[in-house]
Amino acid sequence: MVVSSLSVLSSASLSKPTTLPPPTDPDPDATATTPTATATLLSPAERLRGVFLLKAPGRAALHRALSSAGVDAAAALSPQVLADVVSHGNFSGAATVDIFDWAITNSKLSPTINTCNIVVRALGRRKFFAFFEPTLEIMRKNGIFPDISTLEIVVDSLIAARHVNAAIQLVNIDHFGLGVWQICQRKAAFTVLINCLCRRSHVGLASSLLQASRGEMIDLDNHLYNEVIGGWARFGRVDKVEHFWEMMLEDGLVPGKVDAAVCVVEESLRKGFCLGRVVYGKLNNKLLEMNKVETAYNLFKKVKDAHALANSRNYCRANGWHF
Repeated sequence: MVVSSLSVLSSASLSKPTTLPPPTDPDPDATATTPTATATLLSPAERLRGVFLLKAPGRAALHRALSSAGVDAAAALSPQVLADVVSHGNFSGAATVDIFDWAITNSKLSPTINTCNIVVRALGRRKFFAFFEPTLEIMRKNGIFPDISTLEIVVDSLIAARHVNAAIQLVNIDHFGLGVWQICQRKAAFTVLINCLCRRSHVGLASSLLQASRGEMIDLDNHLYNEVIGGWARFGRVDKVEHFWEMMLEDGLVPGKVDAAVCVVEESLRKGFCLGRVVYGKLNNKLLEMNKVETAYNLFKKVKDAHALANSRNYCRANGWHF
């Protein structure tokens, strides 16, 4: 019996072993496109920024390295990822232009002008003014043209860096090849220049430009005078405020009644009268156009509290509760 059992075991061991089935759906190129386990711990912006540590030689090698980072070009053009890449750390101007070139070239859909303005704003914030023109050239090659918001970003960046003459030349003779007269009218470009000068406390130069433009073909409006008058008011120059007020009246411009409208609304709220959404919306939009954000916010809180009080009063009256 023992001998028969041993013969059975020996015959079983000499039989051909069963072969394992091959793996289903092999992917030989997975290592080329799928990031490693260590890379998955990094954010998409960190992966793209890490590519520039390798210092790839040439544009083609850099584009291949960026494509193998495990981040799609369309995802790299999302506002959040693009802002994280170009706006943080010590990213150079050349690297900013290179990653923008790779993303916009390899993406199937063209980005919006707001996405492109993220790159322009990042270059201006770090004073990489020499890279404005290559960035705009990449945009034009892909059928994306700058607008008035791009012009405002460039002008504001130059004035903030104390390159005031360059900002004026940009508006007058298109110093960076932005195509100012192609993207907006002359009055719109002049308005952007005055706004940025007053915002950066160059009110004296803005006043000189405003006075010099009175005899030209630019039709001055209340907004331009409000910027200059508001700029002098922040410095406490009452004489300058009165001077430009009289100049505005000489040009036949009627001062706005927004402040009086705000007083009427506040008095109405104190008496228990709640504004309708249409009336409040028009007044609030006008305040925001005049850069009176604090006044608009305070008025919003008062209207909100008044509506809450009116709703509670109506609820109590509907239930027969009278106080």
